[in-house]
Amino acid sequence: MPGLLGYFRLGDPDPEDVARQLDRMITSVTPRHPARTKRFADGRCGLFLFTFGNGETGERHEPPDEEPRVFFDGYLLNRGELQAHLSGATTEVRSDWTDGDLAKAAYRLEGEAVVKRLHGSFNLAAYNPAASSLHLLNCRHGARHLYCRSTPAFFGFASEAKALVGLPGPALE
Repeated sequence: MPGLLGYFRLGDPDPEDVARQLDRMITSVTPRHPARTKRFADGRCGLFLFTFGNGETGERHEPPDEEPRVFFDGYLLNRGELQAHLSGATTEVRSDWTDGDLAKAAYRLEGEAVVKRLHGSFNLAAYNPAASSLHLLNCRHGARHLYCRSTPAFFGFASEAKALVGLPGPALE
């Protein structure tokens, strides 16, 4: 099953801790089918996306470090409308863009308000290193699960609950 997971450290930045916790989460959700993966981690946040082997997960080029890192899991039902909106906003839209590419461009243009514009089934995680913030957006019907675990030290989320079990702290009930 495709999926999205992430770890957001609430204390002082620690790249080793973020990488270690992200690895624990990834190990818990080994894909059952050939998968393409995308990973990002810095001292505050780690994000991981896996999709079926025939899907395209990555952007053509990664944004500069100060721009949001956007990970999209799902599909859009209003591609044409979104392409027209982005083209009208002086964003260069390529014909080979995936749903993820469109959602990422729209998020970078509108921020979290883009959730009103996206129609489909999806989870979207956007980490802004400059502001040290994380936004999680889910389609309006909540068709894709997104499980969360929060402690005073971190915030973790995943599309499969078992990814959260290996994180430190009290056992999940």
